[in-house]
Amino acid sequence: FDPVVMPPGFAAQNGNRPLNTDNPLLQGALRRRAVFPSKAAVIASYSGKGAFRAWTPDMLADYVEDGFHDTLSGEVELNCPPAWEASNFASHGHDPWPSFDAADVPIRILKAETGSTCRSDGHEAALTASGRIRLEVIPGTTHFLPMERPDLVRSTLLDLVG
Repeated sequence: FDPVVMPPGFAAQNGNRPLNTDNPLLQGALRRRAVFPSKAAVIASYSGKGAFRAWTPDMLADYVEDGFHDTLSGEVELNCPPAWEASNFASHGHDPWPSFDAADVPIRILKAETGSTCRSDGHEAALTASGRIRLEVIPGTTHFLPMERPDLVRSTLLDLVG
């Protein structure tokens, strides 16, 4: 469900060096607000905005309930500090392409239509050449496809387990 997939050879080209700090995901993480007065304040701040625009109220409430913790000062704070999230974007070096080639089972990738982290653009033929890999772009979705289309995610998972 919109996995992080960089173009073939990306990891080898970048080695262990940090990725470009102009990366919009990294910059967004560094700007993320970590502390709020309350969970209700988080919900009020996030509702209908940015990445949370398409989330249902229940989905957002679940995220806030499990994604924040109480602080000693009585506020709430993100469980994943923005600097830690940014460091993940800065140091990403996983290369799934050899695993795609080696897999002997069907692979189905549901890719977001907008802002996808599945950077297959221009490499779809290489990805799907074996016939074992299906790449589907899901209209109206972003990287938060599981939260935007829980119905599709659920039915896809149920299809997998039979």
